[in-house]
Amino acid sequence: MIRDVSIGKRSSFAFGSIGAVILLLASFSIFQLSKLGDEFEVVTAHRVPALEISTNMLTSFLNKRLQTANVLMAKTERQRDDYLVSLRDAKDNFDKSLDEMVLLAKAEEAKGLLKNIRKHMDAYDTSLTKQLNYVSNEQFEEAEALQNGEMKDLRELITSDIRSLVEFQEKRISDSNQEIQGAKSDSLTFLAITSIISFIIVITFSILFTRSLTLPMRIAVDIAKKIASGDLTSTINDNG
Repeated sequence: MIRDVSIGKRSSFAFGSIGAVILLLASFSIFQLSKLGDEFEVVTAHRVPALEISTNMLTSFLNKRLQTANVLMAKTERQRDDYLVSLRDAKDNFDKSLDEMVLLAKAEEAKGLLKNIRKHMDAYDTSLTKQLNYVSNEQFEEAEALQNGEMKDLRELITSDIRSLVEFQEKRISDSNQEIQGAKSDSLTFLAITSIISFIIVITFSILFTRSLTLPMRIAVDIAKKIASGDLTSTINDNG
């Protein structure tokens, strides 16, 4: 029985069990925090920058379209030169964002969109070079025809692909947020359940441990009282 075990061993077992439960809770908490930390790392180091860069790509390309139209509509040579500078800046910004996005892209869907964007952009830049040559030679009708012909189709394709890329990155962030919230909810549920179980275990061990100490004392006190009253037939029989 339990009282056949020494008090030292009983104490070690009781407090060791409580410590094991606490260690289990701590280990699970550390695991869940690590899991949440990894997910936050993915969001902050990859998905948020990817969304920011893809948005910059869209902004740069829309600016590139605007400056191309401005070059065609410029009234003076000075205006045209200013618009050409803005056009080159927009192109450089777009190319930089595209290169950065290629390095960040991990998902096959994103890689596929980037591949299409680069292919269509190469064709667009080829047409743009031809268009600017028309402008420099004052062949404005040819430049306008190119603008409203093959370049229009390419503009729509590129814009559509970039918007799809932005939407994809937004969805990835939304998915990550749902995963984080799910992990958080699971952690809170597990901790609540294990805390209740741990509380029950601690109370149970406390009652058993206290009982194992106080019961022999009560028996001894009762026997002592009987002996004091003259009953010498009483014996202590603590067999648990």
